[in-house]
Amino acid sequence: TWPSVEEVSEYRRQVRDRIDALITSGKFELTLPLQFKDSACNDNNAFWWIVTMGCEHERIHLETASVHVRELPKKYVKEEMSAFWKKCPKQSNTAPENELVGVDGGSVVLGRPKDSPIYGWDCDYSEGDVVKVNPFKASKFLVSNAEYYHFMKEGGYKERKYWDEEGWSWVQFRKPEHPYFWVRDEASEWGYKLRLQTEEIDIPWNWPAEVNHLEATAFLKFKSEKLGKKVRLPTESEWLLLRDRFVREDQNEWKKAPGNVNLEHFASSCPVDMFAQGPLYDIVGNVWQHTANPMYPYSGYRVQPYYDDFSLPTFDGRHMSMKGGAWISTGNEASRDARFAFRRHFYQFIGIRYIEPMSDDEVDREPFKAVNVGLDPEVEATTHFAFAKSVCGVPNVNTQMAEIALSAFRTHASADVASSAQRALDLYCGAGRITFELTSTFNEVVGSDFTSRKLMPAFAMKERGDTSYVARTLR
Repeated sequence: TWPSVEEVSEYRRQVRDRIDALITSGKFELTLPLQFKDSACNDNNAFWWIVTMGCEHERIHLETASVHVRELPKKYVKEEMSAFWKKCPKQSNTAPENELVGVDGGSVVLGRPKDSPIYGWDCDYSEGDVVKVNPFKASKFLVSNAEYYHFMKEGGYKERKYWDEEGWSWVQFRKPEHPYFWVRDEASEWGYKLRLQTEEIDIPWNWPAEVNHLEATAFLKFKSEKLGKKVRLPTESEWLLLRDRFVREDQNEWKKAPGNVNLEHFASSCPVDMFAQGPLYDIVGNVWQHTANPMYPYSGYRVQPYYDDFSLPTFDGRHMSMKGGAWISTGNEASRDARFAFRRHFYQFIGIRYIEPMSDDEVDREPFKAVNVGLDPEVEATTHFAFAKSVCGVPNVNTQMAEIALSAFRTHASADVASSAQRALDLYCGAGRITFELTSTFNEVVGSDFTSRKLMPAFAMKERGDTSYVARTLR
């Protein structure tokens, strides 16, 4: 049985007391600046890096938990907590008309330097690559609820032509009629309310629409049709150009946040025309912004060994990068070089800025499916061991082990159990070869490992039927 809430709370208290004692013991010397490049070079740096990592991860938990609270049925939340979740009081039945603003091209430096004194996750760092960005036009505002409503009103959720293959599969499965946090309410003036953390309010048409990446992509096909010209999501590099040019200062340099971010203004979204940053609004803050490119490793990427599956599993061509931070994004999350990614059907405090490219530079997501190749020798050796016909002249051991397990099952299981084998568990499954082999007998096989890094090849095989790796063995 699961431990009780009291038992879990007591365990958490003991862990907290132990960590507090280590922090105050003087056992580990803190030498500043604490930098990624030296984060694992000795016990002192390792300890303080892990402590900082824990603090930053709690910031992520704060944001994630706030989304989960918003997803809970209202009967499980206390409305009086709305005094804590202080929403923006500026709500309107109208929204500003969006327009496209010209942006000169330029160059941007990707990523955080490895000697930066500011904490970052391993995917944030780069070798300082400089990328040229072509001129483009960017929407002055994030897409408001009012602007998105046109897509809904004209049957956007029912029109196959606006959706890519993954998006249309999601539509058929979920059968959405409106954004996830909208609530049908015939008694309200507009027929909808917006669910916040603890309450539902009349739709604020001037707040940003919060939609997943599939919806954002479909909306922009609709928008392109209406405008008579192509608009799309910005790439990470295009967003960085906007931030460098019009926001400039980073989170640790702010005297006051330049937008609705860092929990400095509201505990909700706010009007899309409230925080000007240069000629645009909400380059940072209010809600995260979808980008056109999947998550990928910057040059010189190295796994941080104390959280080895933070970013590697997202380099699969299916996790889309998001930038800019939301009202509840604090610390690293609110910084220029923060890089987070979700699968396209996931929900978050996230919306849409669109751009009109001045050249035909459509983002092809296909090459991103193999960007993790060569990054993780241990996982690639495990994958080669699992799927090669032979390694060092020895026939594939995984298939032999699977056959031994199946033979033992057939020998020792009772006749009725053996004839209707239901589920099997493969512990420490690595790249998943044995897990797949067991499906020849069992209806369902669960493969489990200590780190999701090692499960990446298995997920790729399951979801798209193949995986790529550099053939190597560890000696």
